Amino acid sequence: MSMFAVTALIFRFISGPAMNAFNRRKLVGMAMSFMATAYLGFSFAPKIAPVVGLEAITVLKCFRLLQGVGNAFGSACCLTIVSDTLPKDKFTTGMGYYSVAQVVAQAIGRWGNFFNQEVYGAEVTNPALQWFPFAVYIDSEQSWHYAFFFYECVANLMVAGILFWNAWTNGKKPNGLNGGLYFVCYGLVRSIMEPLRDPRYILSGGGVPWSLVMSLAMLVGGLVWVFLVLLLNKRKEGAFIGSANGDPYGISEYVKDNKEEVAYFTKVNMMCKVHPDRYLPAPTKRNTGRKKEQGTENAVQENQQNGDNEV
Repeated sequence: MSMFAVTALIFRFISGPAMNAFNRRKLVGMAMSFMATAYLGFSFAPKIAPVVGLEAITVLKCFRLLQGVGNAFGSACCLTIVSDTLPKDKFTTGMGYYSVAQVVAQAIGRWGNFFNQEVYGAEVTNPALQWFPFAVYIDSEQSWHYAFFFYECVANLMVAGILFWNAWTNGKKPNGLNGGLYFVCYGLVRSIMEPLRDPRYILSGGGVPWSLVMSLAMLVGGLVWVFLVLLLNKRKEGAFIGSANGDPYGISEYVKDNKEEVAYFTKVNMMCKVHPDRYLPAPTKRNTGRKKEQGTENAVQENQQNGDNEV
């Protein structure tokens, strides 16, 4: 959360008007190409640096900026497309489910710091502690350092587990609770990790560690988010969680991709457990095979009839 976060925040003001002026699918494709280019740049930054006459860390920062631009357009376009699909009153719940995938991606992304040997902690001088994954050997420093990338990866996976468990086991209102919990958990992780980083990887200016300030702001913002959605649900539904005077579940209906789609009962769909009467029994393999055979027989009969008519 440094140059990437600042760039993503600035370009959010541009991505909004752009989504209304251009094709959103093309913007998503452009954003994904930016992200892919940035990831390739992270891998080949040491080889690119001598060619362009810059230091490797400068090249990494340039690709980090490109990644921030891609994130600003990609995430905003994806959320807008989702908002056009989901009902407005269910959008915040959809954002909560999206946050689970987001934090898993952030956990995987930490391994880029391992391969690039960046964003590590202080030097580990005790030989008994110089082992991976507690510490990582940095070639440029010729010494062992705390493996912060691994700590943050594990912490993010724990956050993802908490969010997934809450989304899977607790489908009750208020909508948007998981989104607030994401900012609380991720802001807490970043607030703990930022002060322990090597000073070179902390975004600061004027003596202020801005990356830490932004992490704390994310934590506080998440707490405010959670408080507000619980308070609003209490006023509207008569209870902080669920509802005292209506349907207690945040999403109780299956959103179909098209009119012809049939909603079948399945074990992986939590809404089937909530309202099993709204779903048809899933077709068995035997029934599916019979339908295919029947369809083939009908096609053969049609061809024969068409041939007889021509004669």
